[in-house]
Amino acid sequence: AEIPNGGSVCIVGTGAIGLLAGQWAKLKGAERVAVKGRSEAKRNLAGSCGLEYLTNTTGEQFDRVIEAVGTENALSESLALSKPGGRLVLMGNPNGSMTLAQDAYWRILRKQLTLAGTWNSSFGTEDSDWREAIRVASEGQIGIEKVVSHRINQFELKKALDIMRNQQELYTRMVLYFEAGKEPF
Repeated sequence: AEIPNGGSVCIVGTGAIGLLAGQWAKLKGAERVAVKGRSEAKRNLAGSCGLEYLTNTTGEQFDRVIEAVGTENALSESLALSKPGGRLVLMGNPNGSMTLAQDAYWRILRKQLTLAGTWNSSFGTEDSDWREAIRVASEGQIGIEKVVSHRINQFELKKALDIMRNQQELYTRMVLYFEAGKEPF
């Protein structure tokens, strides 16, 4: 995202990846970091990550916008949130075919936006993304545990899958653990 020191960043999407990206933006020097969600449901979660939470962004614009959903609607919203001359990073995995509407194309041109995509990360070198992520997490600079909503043992796996499938309750990430010496299923 090439975050300017003291700049503003908005992450469109309140999943675990979006919340971690927000924490990362703060670590990289952004003064204002907000996440854009659709409802009030994740306001407290975003706050626990040290992030501003927005549901209504009419007229707001940011130096950097990170799209972390992967839908046409999220892309359109991200374009609206981008300041003229800003940078928009596409990070969300697309959940289907996406079409770039003429209005969206015009916004990119008229705002003179820089678009960047990101995919996973690099590994294998001494200064890889993974090594840096592990370092900052282990030093407590980024709160990975804050985005884990459920810790599920092997006997609760079906319940966890039902929660995700039926969206029975608020969740971000579920960590599955196995109890030593017990049959998993």
